[in-house]
Amino acid sequence: MRDSIGVPAITNWVSMMRAGVKGAIVLVDDDNEGRFYENCCHESAYLVPTQQAAREIIAISHQRGTQGVVALVRDTPEVEGDAVFRPAVGDAISLLLVSSNLNKVLLQLGGSDWLNSYESTCKSTFFENIISISWLLNRLNMAYKIDGLNYINWTTLQFSMSQLENDYGAVISDEVKTLLAEINVREARSLLTEFDGRLGLDLIKSVLFFYKPNGILARRKATIEYILDMLIVSFNLVDIETDDIFWKLRDWERKNISFPLLRQWRQLDSLGMLLDQRYWQEDLRNLIQFDSKKNGLAVFKLDLDNFKSVNEKLGHGGGDDAIKLACCVLRRCLAEYAEVYRRGGDELVAFAPGVRGEAAAILGEKIRKEIEVEMQSFGHEKGLDIFPTASIGIVDVPAGSDFRNVIAKMDAAQQRAKDQGKNCVVFEEY
Repeated sequence: MRDSIGVPAITNWVSMMRAGVKGAIVLVDDDNEGRFYENCCHESAYLVPTQQAAREIIAISHQRGTQGVVALVRDTPEVEGDAVFRPAVGDAISLLLVSSNLNKVLLQLGGSDWLNSYESTCKSTFFENIISISWLLNRLNMAYKIDGLNYINWTTLQFSMSQLENDYGAVISDEVKTLLAEINVREARSLLTEFDGRLGLDLIKSVLFFYKPNGILARRKATIEYILDMLIVSFNLVDIETDDIFWKLRDWERKNISFPLLRQWRQLDSLGMLLDQRYWQEDLRNLIQFDSKKNGLAVFKLDLDNFKSVNEKLGHGGGDDAIKLACCVLRRCLAEYAEVYRRGGDELVAFAPGVRGEAAAILGEKIRKEIEVEMQSFGHEKGLDIFPTASIGIVDVPAGSDFRNVIAKMDAAQQRAKDQGKNCVVFEEY
């Protein structure tokens, strides 16, 4: 596309599309990246493959004032901006390689006997072995322009050091030994960040063709395109949450709420209002871990006061109505700032990345006041003698904090709000 019509023409097309696309316009570097991200994006979003021109196009689009455009790139981390994003592992194919369903694909392609024998022979998981070899191939190519695939002994899946030494000398074989030692002390995922995921796919294809652990042939030989298709189809969207690109995209989506970006694959609570309680602890851990800009966050915990009297007067159905009302207020007040969850019963929690200090306290008071007003109307309508209110605890959390301590301090802050007479906000520094 880039070569045939040029960056300015694609940018004009993006600008013209803006009026007709309800969701975000998502620029991707190539068709393979687009095929992956299409599964992740909201149904109202629109993907545009750009043939490595995503950064150029978004820069021009922003100069023109075109809103709701993001670029998902496979470049170095330094290229990222407010609307330019890259997976921490490097690219979309690398996200597929670290996915939880990689082994399911390998079982279909190689068969259980082949895969089990492979991992038994290599004394590591398939993922670890493929990533380690791919990293070594990349280093040899980058430093010496050596096609390392030509030096793999496909009987043992080891590098032929004697052949390398014959062709390039002892210096190269010594370098390979040094690189192999480095592999032994590093995690596979960190190695993956240093090379293009397509190299890993190419190696998987070659292994299926040539490697016969204990004489066992892979069930099926496959092209790179076929392997990629299988990985995309089998990809569990939950897996992208383990990479910081998900949290950066969620942050962009909150700040650009008029342009839906991500598909909703997460479960809501039993009332269908907020994210289910299964997510909040791991999400808090991830928000702290992936805070690359060291912005910190505010955590909120809300509990309804006098809730028992609502259940006694109106039954559990009436209690659910009160909870729904509180959920609506929290969602409305924090839509642009926070991830919001129902922790259980009438307890609600929210995590607001980048919201600190007075800004968090102001939001907490806004939530308290709106719940008070809404519950007064609700109580009058339902004939309640005592109206529900909210006790809210907020903790200002600096970057790098221990998430377990954050939870403990959040619970303690909310309890202090209860102890201080209910219907109030307690704000505390970490």
